[in-house]
Amino acid sequence: MLADANVLLVLAVILVAGTVSGNLAKLVHLPSVTGQIVAGVFMGASVFGVLTENSLHSLRPLVDFALGLMAVAVGSHLNFRRLRVARRRLMMLLLLDQQFEDWNYYLEDAESPESP
Repeated sequence: MLADANVLLVLAVILVAGTVSGNLAKLVHLPSVTGQIVAGVFMGASVFGVLTENSLHSLRPLVDFALGLMAVAVGSHLNFRRLRVARRRLMMLLLLDQQFEDWNYYLEDAESPESP
């Protein structure tokens, strides 16, 4: 639908839909990010197809910048004292995650058909 649209139009559609859906989510006592995620899913190619992969590709530099800002914001709120207290749980989580990832890799490899 917006495959050949201007980058600013695509950005405007995303911002308006995110703002409206975020406000609607607040009305039903949900976090605004819930409404924004739902709007993104509905606007994506898998549901209504308003935003295609080509139209979103033009926004890639902006997305990278926004993710960088989010990482800085999260990093500025890190409390190292709380991380030190949770050190054992975090290490177990990291080790278990790695083990399950390796296990999943070997299972997928075993299920794939042998190539000649």
